[in-house]
Amino acid sequence: MPDVRRPAEGPISIRLISEEASSCVSFSKKEIALLRRWAGVVSSYENWRKLGLASRLASVLDRGGVRTLAELAAMTREELLTLKGLPEGSLPKFEALLGRPLPSAVDYWTGHGVQRVLAWRLSRLRVMTVEDLRRLGAAGLRRLGLPNRDVAFLAALATAPPG
Repeated sequence: MPDVRRPAEGPISIRLISEEASSCVSFSKKEIALLRRWAGVVSSYENWRKLGLASRLASVLDRGGVRTLAELAAMTREELLTLKGLPEGSLPKFEALLGRPLPSAVDYWTGHGVQRVLAWRLSRLRVMTVEDLRRLGAAGLRRLGLPNRDVAFLAALATAPPG
């Protein structure tokens, strides 16, 4: 069984528990639930159900580590679409719950000459504007896991004069 001790530098991330533990074949669903409780993670499934979400949607948010309406509201469309098990066509239900569309920067980036795949990735990473590129710089873009080719292109875009 893998070593599941709490790291000395801080609490275990819910994403680690939800994504990493569930990808380990050695953990059962009961063990994952136990790990989540041990880490102080309370299921948000019932809260989502009380807000009117269908069972499957509530489960997707719970497993994805989205605990509160504020966390959902802070997500981009692309972030939400990366949650495992999200049924097709469910975005309008989340947007109805929030009372507004989820933000997306895909059209913004493609309008600036960025290829759609990279535009989607930027939006998923919450890099929404050229100003965000300037703030992050090349080092910040690398830390986000972007390949050097994309970092070079985006760094040039960030330093280009507006218009």
